[in-house]
Amino acid sequence: MSSSNDLSNVLNKNQSTLFKEIKGLTFSPKTYEKYNELLEQYTISGYPSSHLLILKEQTRTLNDKNLTKMISSLKNYYENISPSMKKSLEPIFLETLQSIERFCQRQCSLLDKLTDLVCFLLNKVPCGVLSPYHALLAHILFAKKEYEHGQVLYLTKYHKVQQPMNSFTLQLFLYYSGCIALYNHDLQSAYFLFDQCITTPSKEITPQCIAAWKKESLLSLILNYSPYPISRQLNYFTNLYRPVLAYKEIQENFINGPEKVKFLIETFSLVLKQDGNLGLAKQILVSYIYLGINKVSKAFNSIMIETLAKRIHYEKNQLKVQLNKLIQKGLIKAQFDGDIIIFEEVKVKDQELVGLLFQLKECEQIYEEMKHHLTIREEEKGNLKEPIN
Repeated sequence: MSSSNDLSNVLNKNQSTLFKEIKGLTFSPKTYEKYNELLEQYTISGYPSSHLLILKEQTRTLNDKNLTKMISSLKNYYENISPSMKKSLEPIFLETLQSIERFCQRQCSLLDKLTDLVCFLLNKVPCGVLSPYHALLAHILFAKKEYEHGQVLYLTKYHKVQQPMNSFTLQLFLYYSGCIALYNHDLQSAYFLFDQCITTPSKEITPQCIAAWKKESLLSLILNYSPYPISRQLNYFTNLYRPVLAYKEIQENFINGPEKVKFLIETFSLVLKQDGNLGLAKQILVSYIYLGINKVSKAFNSIMIETLAKRIHYEKNQLKVQLNKLIQKGLIKAQFDGDIIIFEEVKVKDQELVGLLFQLKECEQIYEEMKHHLTIREEEKGNLKEPIN
């Protein structure tokens, strides 16, 4: 005798009954095959809604062996459903696709199987229209570390958003596109995308919003030398959410100098590492070099190396060596005229920080050697742009 929750209880019932009952069903270990029995009964042409719902529930049985068949079934459904039904059923279709994507995140070889389907779906989306499939592709490319390939996602100019792109899916797209931009060393694009993710209207504070704020709080210190502002809603949350407090501490203590920030980074290194933000946090220390050099270049058009060395209590020859390193790497704009260094009146640009991601260790070494000598005393600011001989 079959149990009360066996599949046979819903076979041959109409769609409305199936919609109500299928979620409450439990199945034996041969679930995948039993779902196929339902799919044969509820064909795409005769029962498009039920067929899709069965596919969605069938994703519960995913394993490495049936993944390819599951992806093929979903593609077959998309190709054979009538255009009139496609739009109304797209939210359920997207949920089904997301279920498969979550399963595939376990390893890149599985993501390869899904990528073709997502690209197939994106080819159906008009150019310049942002769709939920863009969010899926951003997540996939980030997981596969195909950062260069992912550039097109955030460099494209979108003029319209396709339904059913809700705020949650939009935040997913913005966050993972921002991560891709960050790994492409496009810090300005990453800053913009994380900011858009954080400020996207939403009924709740999502995980991607918090993750974006963590990265943005560090990027703001690197690019702008100032803390990233927090909305009232997010500020209330961050005061309660312990893993975020590390970032708030770093932001609030930025004005207290590199020693304090370095201490906090070391203190919260485990949290920062778990979030994948330890390297980004270390860039803040290097940013103090730029801040200091900017102060020097704004205070003087030119200055003798010996005079500068005395003012910042640094050995003359060693100072020249360190400044030469920064100039050669294009990290500051200056040139030597004998024993005089001449600064160009050019603010350090965002793209010049890109090199830091490749030169972190060397820049940290320079920082360690120069950290005590880059602050210009207030009385020296009276000599703005006056050569000192």
